[in-house]
Amino acid sequence: MRIVTFLVTLLLSPQLFAQEIAAESIYDYSIRMDTIDWAMEKQLDTVDIRLESHAELGGFNFRIASVVGEVDIIDIVKGDLPTKCRWEFLSSRWQGELELGDRILSVWTVVALPRLMPDSTEKEGPCFSQPDNPTLVKVVVTAGQSQFATQEFSPLFFLWTDCGDNTVSSVRGELLYMSDSVSWSYPAKGMPKGKEFPSVAGSPDHCISAKATDRIKRTINFTNGGIRFSSEF
Repeated sequence: MRIVTFLVTLLLSPQLFAQEIAAESIYDYSIRMDTIDWAMEKQLDTVDIRLESHAELGGFNFRIASVVGEVDIIDIVKGDLPTKCRWEFLSSRWQGELELGDRILSVWTVVALPRLMPDSTEKEGPCFSQPDNPTLVKVVVTAGQSQFATQEFSPLFFLWTDCGDNTVSSVRGELLYMSDSVSWSYPAKGMPKGKEFPSVAGSPDHCISAKATDRIKRTINFTNGGIRFSSEF
């Protein structure tokens, strides 16, 4: 069973929440993957994935990819929001390689869940958001052979291979948020623009049926990142 199925099933369980909690607000999300500069002598670095809108999250499921031989993902670890809010679950794993046009991608997934109910020792309830553009996860990368090549930029990006990829759950699990737009902070050459799986342009229209429009919202604006190479850094 896919981890995302576990995520949605868990968050949709009504017994996890008090009945008197009001209906959830609908949020617009802006989720950005940073673009970093890479010096010749650098061995490892992290690329942050940040929430640039002050909105609450009840968990997220991201699928992240890089081009084999350009940017190699070593690990994906907790960012500021899951750490400071003491989220209780984060799992990241390598999913294997995938062809996309004339490129071979290395694909990872990461799933995170907040603490849904406070511990008996906690003075405050669960934390689902923070101001100041918190990081959701940090992607640990190495440049492989790219730093010796002639390209100026190697992309790191969100990838869609099914409808459950790159989604955010509301706090009570009553709403599931999906991609609305996908952009690049730095021009990436040769990336397909269509939304057929596998896609780097977001989930296709058929991922939301007419019966689910009140439960699934297209309000996430994704920005892809990567690594810029220069001997001047």
